[in-house]
Amino acid sequence: MTWLLAAIAAPAIWAFTNVLDQDLVNRRSKDPLFLVGITGLFFGIPSIIAMLTGRFVMLEAKDLLLAFAVAVLGLLAYALYFFALRNDDVADVIFFLDSRGYH
Repeated sequence: MTWLLAAIAAPAIWAFTNVLDQDLVNRRSKDPLFLVGITGLFFGIPSIIAMLTGRFVMLEAKDLLLAFAVAVLGLLAYALYFFALRNDDVADVIFFLDSRGYH
């Protein structure tokens, strides 16, 4: 039954984080690249959890390169999002992303 609460709350939480992103870009940080760096730190949380639980596995070079490439593309997407927020309202940016299926 808790999954139902999570499913209902998820859109509201997602909308709230978009409003927070707009506030961070326009009032607080004002530097989209700083926000991309913070996002990159959050990308590393699963690795930290894996190390703390003893489940960290070193990947082969090709898999490590693929993981690095995916992380860079993910951060590039966030960079474009944060730069768009600097110039447009969050409702317009999210509508543009959703209408093209990039969410």
